[in-house]
Amino acid sequence: MWLPPETSRLGIGLAVGAAAAAWWLSRKKPTGKKDEDPLGWGCQAKLSDMEATGLMMGALPITTVTFMEGDPVQAAAYLKNRVSDIIRVNPWLGGKMVRKGKDIILAWGADRSPNLFFDHTDDDTSNPPLSRETPYPKLMHAASSRGAVLDRGRVTIQKRLDVFRVSLVPDSEKPTKRFAVVVSMCHGIADGHTFYQVHNMLGEGRRVTALDPQRVNDASAAAERAMGGPGWLSASSWTGWHFANLAWGILWLLCGQKAKSSMFMVDEGHISKRKHEAKSAGEVDFVSTNDIVTSEMLSASGVVDTAMMAVNFRNKISCIGDSHAGNYENCIFYRPPDFATPSLVRKSVSSLRRASTPPTRLLQGTELLSQVATLVTNWATFDRGLELPGCAHDLHLPLYDCDKASIPKVLFLCLVFRPSQGRTAVMLVGSEEWVRACGRAGIAGEPLPVAW
Repeated sequence: MWLPPETSRLGIGLAVGAAAAAWWLSRKKPTGKKDEDPLGWGCQAKLSDMEATGLMMGALPITTVTFMEGDPVQAAAYLKNRVSDIIRVNPWLGGKMVRKGKDIILAWGADRSPNLFFDHTDDDTSNPPLSRETPYPKLMHAASSRGAVLDRGRVTIQKRLDVFRVSLVPDSEKPTKRFAVVVSMCHGIADGHTFYQVHNMLGEGRRVTALDPQRVNDASAAAERAMGGPGWLSASSWTGWHFANLAWGILWLLCGQKAKSSMFMVDEGHISKRKHEAKSAGEVDFVSTNDIVTSEMLSASGVVDTAMMAVNFRNKISCIGDSHAGNYENCIFYRPPDFATPSLVRKSVSSLRRASTPPTRLLQGTELLSQVATLVTNWATFDRGLELPGCAHDLHLPLYDCDKASIPKVLFLCLVFRPSQGRTAVMLVGSEEWVRACGRAGIAGEPLPVAW
């Protein structure tokens, strides 16, 4: 869409003005009731400084939907008991986020047993249809209308809403033979690792284990030392120019620009070929599927100026491990030379910093105004699949409102996930040019069996 010079200047002015507001809001922590002992429940965990930023509290919840074949009544009875067991061992999942002075606290009671499983087997027929055949762009609305999807952290604090929820919804087309399980967790208290640690516990035969909700104070500083500087999720790495860039994208959104979305299976034959090539080259001992996906998706169209890859820091720094609940991830920044090959991505994951030679320089100042960035995040590593007694797993999907998951011309999303056992898929949200180019990449296999 072409804008005349006057409109362009106005847009830049609006973008810069909006950037100032956004920057201020990112540092302004959400407000709520001030209680000396939040809710009087006795147990508390102070969220980390990174979790308490406006960026994280404004993030969409982590939500997935898993389509299953089987008796929804039987599955609901199992899940009700299973969720109860998980909450008993991890009572913090039944807590609320509240403000205490300048801090944000997750407060809960060890002896409370809140009901966080919602059985919709008597579903209201006036609700929008939710079935295996529902077009993906309509799934979020169908799930949200039933209360299955949580709100952003900021709203969760203000209204003292749940931070975790599991819902079972019978398939609208075959309500006695198929159903969907929707799991939603506030991103302010959990990253993908924590989400799937809990999600995996839902499965039959899986162990219900206790996760530690008390934040490790030194984790953020240790991660920044390991990375050689602040990552993308650190408030100190954001400048007014970053927010001006985001505001420019929001202006395009207000002008009617929409994101393009796509999902496809990863071509396993292509993955095997690229792994063999990387090993033969001898630069690294191996490359992972995620290394290959990251390199090919970011390089596909040439439009990506900067990329961020989410990295789980558990077991990469000594103070945090798999049992620690919370947000213990950050992002490695890349410029195009850094993601040119899967081997370079592998080196960056090993060293926790971009690895091309000579070292690349990140965009700065006014260069950021026109930056096109992409966030790559991998959920497949954590997902062990959802198996329920007497039921068959059909398809597992991240659940997003795609118009809110990216910002036109500014910030794209590449999400790697496991749609079924033994398979890997990619979800893309971004410009039509980028999504189409990624679809032509060698790694792109058949489209995911999802209606659009």
